[in-house]
Amino acid sequence: MSEWISVKDRLPPDDEHVLIFIPCYPGISLGSFHSDYGWNDRCDSIQMPHDNKVTHWMPLPETPK
Repeated sequence: MSEWISVKDRLPPDDEHVLIFIPCYPGISLGSFHSDYGWNDRCDSIQMPHDNKVTHWMPLPETPK
């Protein structure tokens, strides 16, 4: 399993679905990042502003075989 990556260290490639961690909202979610638009929470279909509180992300695990 991958380790959580701090958004201070690096960001995922644009539009790649990843797990995101947002303290107090609602915690772990599915999302994506785009350098022009910021984070997008895929579970709630809410585009979050650039000053959002996403602190960490990680690649999605491989699908079951």
